[in-house]
This record gives sequence, structure tokens and C-alpha cells, in this order.
Amino acid sequence: MMLYIGNLDYRISEEDLYELFSEYGHVTSVRIVRDKISHRSKGFGFVEMEHDFEANRAVDNANGLFVADRKMVVRFGHQAGGTRAEKRVKATSRHSYQ
Repeated sequence: MMLYIGNLDYRISEEDLYELFSEYGHVTSVRIVRDKISHRSKGFGFVEMEHDFEANRAVDNANGLFVADRKMVVRFGHQAGGTRAEKRVKATSRHSYQ
């Protein structure tokens, strides 16, 4: 199950998130969203947990936790897929009249 992790300090690494969320269960992937040009963290990311009960435990325990002097936001979420062009096509086709 995918978790959204927000309000991250810009110095937090994917390895740091992996270690933190491994306390709650098996982490299958970690991704911090970065600026395309500067490669600097945008302050949020995604952690995928193998089992739903582990994700629930992570949300219950890590949401509101202070990490590097910032109150972390953890909630259920998903990682958006596709390019911007693909998203525009999906959005316009959703409202097409036939």
C-alpha cells in the first residue's frame, strides 16, 4: 500500500525514510520527489509498504512525528503515473460527449 509522506526536511534522504518506515513493516519502495532541474527535494515523497496492516501501523505511529525539526505528515495515498500530456488526454476524454 502506498503512503504519502509530506512536510519533509529537504535534507532527508530515501535511505532515512526507508530506515524510519522499516520499523513498521516491510518497505517495498521509497521515492522522494525532486525538482527536475536542481534535483533538490520538494519536501514530500512516497513509501510503499508490503501489507495493509503495516501501512496502517505506519500512518498511526509516524503521522505527526517530528523528524529533523519538522512535523511529518503521513497518510494513505498513491503515486501519480503518466506524463502531463497523458493526464490531459485522460481528463479530456473523461468529459467527452458522445
